[in-house]
Parts: sequence; structure tokens; C-alpha cells
Amino acid sequence: VKKEKRVVMKKLLLAVLCSALLLTCGCAKRPTETGVPTETAAPTEAPFSVWDAEIIESSHMREKEYMSFFETRMIDAPLAAVHLEAGDDYSDEALRATADKVVTDIMTLAEYTGEAPRRIAVYAADQLLKKRIQLLGDHLICTAADVESGEYREALIGACYDITIPWVQAGLTEIVFGSPSEIGLKEYYEDGAHALTASCAAVYLVPGVADDATVTAARQTSASIASFVLETKGFGALKAMTGTEDALPAWAARLGIEAPVLPDGSSGAAIMTAFKGVTEDRICEIRIDNIIMYFKRGGFAETPDEIFEFACRFLLGADIVLAEIEEESPSLSELARERFRSPIVINVLDDPTGSSRSFALGENIDLRYQSAAWHELVHVLIWTEPSARWLQEAAAQRFSYRAMSIAMQASYDEAGEMEFLASPELSEEDRYFYTRALYIYLDERGSYVPSDLIDYQALRRSYAICSLLLEYDPAGEKNTLAGAMGAKCGEKNTDPYALSYDEAAVMLDYLIDTYGSENILPILLTNEPLEEVCAKDYPELFADFIAYLNENYGGFLSEPD
Repeated sequence: VKKEKRVVMKKLLLAVLCSALLLTCGCAKRPTETGVPTETAAPTEAPFSVWDAEIIESSHMREKEYMSFFETRMIDAPLAAVHLEAGDDYSDEALRATADKVVTDIMTLAEYTGEAPRRIAVYAADQLLKKRIQLLGDHLICTAADVESGEYREALIGACYDITIPWVQAGLTEIVFGSPSEIGLKEYYEDGAHALTASCAAVYLVPGVADDATVTAARQTSASIASFVLETKGFGALKAMTGTEDALPAWAARLGIEAPVLPDGSSGAAIMTAFKGVTEDRICEIRIDNIIMYFKRGGFAETPDEIFEFACRFLLGADIVLAEIEEESPSLSELARERFRSPIVINVLDDPTGSSRSFALGENIDLRYQSAAWHELVHVLIWTEPSARWLQEAAAQRFSYRAMSIAMQASYDEAGEMEFLASPELSEEDRYFYTRALYIYLDERGSYVPSDLIDYQALRRSYAICSLLLEYDPAGEKNTLAGAMGAKCGEKNTDPYALSYDEAAVMLDYLIDTYGSENILPILLTNEPLEEVCAKDYPELFADFIAYLNENYGGFLSEPD
């Protein structure tokens, strides 16, 4: 009985809403083939008609953050203000036809959803500088051709109902204006290789980024999941969704398949928008709130799956980095949180020589291998000039270790982080020393990560301890904290710039353990001389540091029994 009442109430609501919309926006005149409007039956109260409406001169900023305006003529309809830019076809009939198409589409949406849309503005520009439709809150910028073809409808749904998630826009477009189909979806997802497409993340929906088969499957999935949510929970629940993850188990059960499993971090990556690259060597651009990622051909992420997985990993690791900084230093955390909310640009580049390095400059990160993502992010979050370089690199290692361990979730043999243990140049004796030190460190400090993953922190710090005490670098690592400058500096016990990244991190561990994080970490912001904070010059500090390592780890580096 309750269900029947709900159905009746929904029908009444639709009837009232549609009557109101028709009364407000129904077209009393339609153009004939000759373009001359003809009279049609009118309601008792004359409705608004785009074919009779006043045409108003206006203007609008061309694109967001681009300080140039285009001149338009507009029709101010009750549901939408529709603008047409001066161009090849700037006639009254062209403007009225565009406005009529927009109003009709809005009415169709309202009739389907049963929810009144908010009033919007549509700007039909002659050309789009960024070559793509833009949704900017309650208004959108497209071309008259986009309106005519229906390409603008996903942005229209976003503007009308404040829906910013691309898969929800795509799913509703297919349901309301298309011919959605689930044919082939069951077979598609029975192939486990396609599991990530079920995220319906924007990168799977963009032709030219994803192949045609993937785009078709992603759009079908978007429509299928959107329809399922509408049927079971209603339009309000669909509007509130970001990712598909929560809906997948029940949806998959209805489809008769095993629910696809999405990676950790997918809920954050679900809000991404994606665009095809504007140059030949750029695959695509994705945006997640204030974070922009550009992916270049030849980089570590080229396919939709690789791009989506990296976005998930990056966001998961970023949360871990922020939590690590907050736990150790409230003063650093405030700066880090502020910068994480500011624009951050990540360029995923190719590495043709295999020796190019990743680096951060201001809010920009050039990334050539993904394991460096969180190290470089730390630089963006807490880098200040002119602070001590080796301390900055030590902090970048310290705050990115755990993110690396958890976010990568892969064997470090595959990631190349344990290659030195298998190096043919490494003697059995030295291999024993390094391996034993690793497990001693794990046992002493406790793993920061789940037991089924290798603790990156323990691995790299153990490696650094061994290299400091054995004075041997089996991987041939010659990179220093200041690059070429480090190579020109003095011995490790006389100059801080001659430490490797992980040696610096171990020394920072020692300084924090000895002098307290509240005394050491603020140096990253204030650039106060370390010698003054510790009341010792660097050679003495380094000597104390080596003595500390020998006392705690030297015994484990003796000859094997």
C-alpha cells in the first residue's frame, strides 16, 4: 500500500511540475520550414515563448580566468538565459532555435527526474579557446553546434542540478536522452581485466583517452548504475553520489556478476574530470579539485587503468603524508594543509634515458617515476627558502616513507627498490649485512605498514645505516642532496651536503630522537642554524650520530656466524 501511495504521489508531482513548466515555458509558436513562426494552441494564460521573446544585447567573459569578453544577444527565458555570440549565424532565428532546444531539454530533464531544476545560463560562443565545453556552476559555455548535436547535455545536467561528477552526468544523459543498454555488460565484466572501468571515472569516458570499446562500456555502466540507484534510492541519492564503489556490490548482484574491486583511494579519484591532451605528445589532463595532472606519452601512466590507479595511489598517499606531518609538527601541518588546498600541478613525463630525475619547483612537480610522487609532494607542502637543503630532503624522505609503502602496494623487487639485494656485485657477506639490518630495524621500530607489505621506511633507513657504517654503497648511488654541489663538498663527517637522501633521513631521525621534533622540525621553516639549536657544530654532531649508529647497529654488522 505504501509503495502504491508513493507511485501515486510521484505521478501527481510529475503532473504538477510538467504543467507548471509547460505554462511557463511551452512554445506557443514554432517555426515552419521557411522559418516563419506559426500559431499553435495556447493555454488560457499565455505562456512564455522563445519565438516571441525580446532579444537583449549582452556580453560575457570568454572563459574562466581569461579576461576577455564576447558580445552576445540573449533570450531571458524563465528556466534559462540563453546567449549566442556574434558569429557566422547570428540571426534572430538561430538564437531562438538555440534557446528553444535548451528549454525543451530542460523540460525533458525535469519531467524525468521529477525535480525542478535551478535557473541556469547557457552561452553559445562562436569558438571555444580550450576546445571543450565548460561547466561553471549554474552556467555553461559551449557552441551552438554543441546545443544542436546534444553534446552539451552532460554539462546542462550539471548546471541544472548542481551535479559535477562526470559519470552521473553521462549516465543521466544516456537514460534521459539516449537509448541505454546493458547488452554485453555481463560478459564485459566477467573478464577481470576490465574491473576498473566499473569506477566510471572520467578518464574512461573521454574518446581519444580511452578506446571506443572502453568508452562505450563506461557509458553503458554509468547509465546502468545510475538507473539502478534511481530505481532503488531515488534522484536525491544519485545526486549525492561521487564514486560508484558503494553501489557496485548490489548492482553487480542484479547483473549476475562478481562485484568489481576498485583500488584504495578510488573514492577521492571519483570526482576527477578528464580532457584529451591538447598536444600530440600529451595523452590527457585530469583535475581533482585543485590538483591538475598532465600525462605525457612514454610516461609510467598511459592507459586509462594506469592513469586511474596512479590518481588513486597519489590521493591515498597524500592523505598519509598530511597525517604524518600533522602527527609530528602542528606548525608544519598548518602550512602543509594550506598548500595542499592551493593549486598543485603534476606533470607525468617520459624518461627516455632512464636517468632523468623527478623534482618539485613551487607548486609544480615533474614526475618521471611514481615512487617519487610523495617525496616531491612533501617539498611542495613544506619547502621554504633558504632552509637547509639536506634537512629538506631528509624531511621529504621521512614524511613520504609510509605513503610509499602503503600506496604502492607492490613488491619492491618489481618496483626496483630492492635491486641492490640481488645485485651480482654484492658479496654474500654484504648481502647478509644488509638483509640482517633490515629485519633488525623492522623488529626494533615496528612496521608502520600492514605485515603483508615491505616497510619502505625500514628498508631505506636500514640501507642508509649500512652504507654509513660499512662505508660501502653496493648500488653505486652517487646522487647527493645538492646534486653536483654535494660531490664537490667535503667528507660526510665534515659537510652535511655530502649525505645521500636516506642517510640524511637517518640523521634526522637521530636529531629528533635526541633533541626533540619541536626543536628540529621548525628549522625547516625558520632556517635557524642547526648548530645553534643543538649547541654543537656539524662535525661533532655527525660524530655523535655515527657513534649512536655503531652502538645500536654496529653489532649486527659483524661477521656472520
